[in-house]
Amino acid sequence: MKDKLKEELAGVLAELRVGSTDLAPCGPGVSHLLPRSFAALSDPFPASTTTAASLAATLLRLADEKLNSYPYKDVPLCWRRLYTDAVLLGALARLQQVEKEIEERKKELSKTVRELDLAIVIAGAPGEGREDMVLRLISVVQAELASLVHSVESDNDDRPSKRRRLSFSARPASSLPPPYIHRPLAELPSLPSFLLLDPIPSHRVPFIVRKAALDWPAVETWSSLDYLRRVAGEGRVVPVEVGGDYTKEGWGQRMLEFEEFLRSLEEVEWNSQEDGEERPYPTPASTDDGSPEVSSTSEDRGTPSSRQILYLAQHSLFRQFPSLLRDVPIPDLVYSSPSTDGTGESYEPPATEDGYILNAWFGPGGTKSAAHTDPWWNCYVQVVGSKWLWVAPPSCSPYMSAFGTAPPSTACSDTTNSLPSEVGGSAPAEQYMTNTSSLDVTVPPPRSSNSPCADEYDAKKPSPYPLAFAEHVEPHARQAVLEAGDVLVMPPRWWHAMYGLERSFSVSMWF
Repeated sequence: MKDKLKEELAGVLAELRVGSTDLAPCGPGVSHLLPRSFAALSDPFPASTTTAASLAATLLRLADEKLNSYPYKDVPLCWRRLYTDAVLLGALARLQQVEKEIEERKKELSKTVRELDLAIVIAGAPGEGREDMVLRLISVVQAELASLVHSVESDNDDRPSKRRRLSFSARPASSLPPPYIHRPLAELPSLPSFLLLDPIPSHRVPFIVRKAALDWPAVETWSSLDYLRRVAGEGRVVPVEVGGDYTKEGWGQRMLEFEEFLRSLEEVEWNSQEDGEERPYPTPASTDDGSPEVSSTSEDRGTPSSRQILYLAQHSLFRQFPSLLRDVPIPDLVYSSPSTDGTGESYEPPATEDGYILNAWFGPGGTKSAAHTDPWWNCYVQVVGSKWLWVAPPSCSPYMSAFGTAPPSTACSDTTNSLPSEVGGSAPAEQYMTNTSSLDVTVPPPRSSNSPCADEYDAKKPSPYPLAFAEHVEPHARQAVLEAGDVLVMPPRWWHAMYGLERSFSVSMWF
């Protein structure tokens, strides 16, 4: 082992010893095993690293069992900390075990990167310096992995040709048309540094600033999947949603290699181009009141149904890949600490060290976030691609048919007198999604200023919505399409839904 690597591993081990007493609440068993792990890792004999790896695996299994025995928000801190420290100890042990066949070593190192990622994603890597240690060891492991991969490729003269890689385009041929735009969302000419809620009424409602983030480095760099590959490196894993809509049956979550996720995005676009799919972006028409309108049926939208949609949604990706933060200048507005929610009610920002929560949203066309509410102000930046947006004010809450609430009694048409079967939701949905509507707001309603069934344009069609929704929500709902570089500012508790029109990358900042 090279001297520089030895120094790096010894430094991480020394830092791990500091604060190990914080794990005392985990019980005497952990207090007994931890010193043995440290001693084994400090022993120069090869057999000791095997012992250290075994002890780390025992501690990790114990921590994992404890994490799975509580609702996540109730997991005691000591068990999340033990999970993190056990992963770090296991990584140190494996890095000291070098007498292995190349393929076996590659598998072992890939497993190590995965476990280190899970320490951030699942446990949160709590404890002084722990997250930094995890990222440092990921870099060390990836460097060895890269050297092994290079050596194997150099010895293999019959390598298969590389898979064709695609990059985002401004609007690829597979772009989906937006569901409809009946009443466009308000737009402001520039992004304010502070929310002046009393003198400026437009700051109290959702608004869009077009191209406000167009100068972000991310708008250009994140359009390249190869750039994202280089940032991530070998073996990284991320949590993805399986299925385009988390309110529907069959939706799930799983950990996936980041490379596999990127390949799935490439294949979606590659397959659509191979099949000759063309979904032209519609030109806004004119409504009776002169506002732009884009409308299509659910069939016209071409939502992918024959393939599995993978969506990296509401994930703190920047903790795993902190170098991406260089591409994202946080707007001054996010640091403005608003004192009210826009209605005059007192307001508390997220209780984080920075005062905001930064999440990534990355997926193909056809991804859908059902209409829901969030408790904080949101500065939402569409970095790459485009999304359709639907919003409605908090006053609409009684008519949104949220999971776990009684649905409105009647629909607009006598032929549609009940809600779809999924509206009631399952028991878990009723318990955990009370801030989420069971109605699919992407379905175009008839265009009428009075009743959803009164307009000649769609007079013969039954409304897809309950009468209460048609009367109390539709007149107040607004829609828009967010393009690359656009910024949306959303007050707390406003209902909003998103629909991906193409492969897109977005960043949300709750503040």
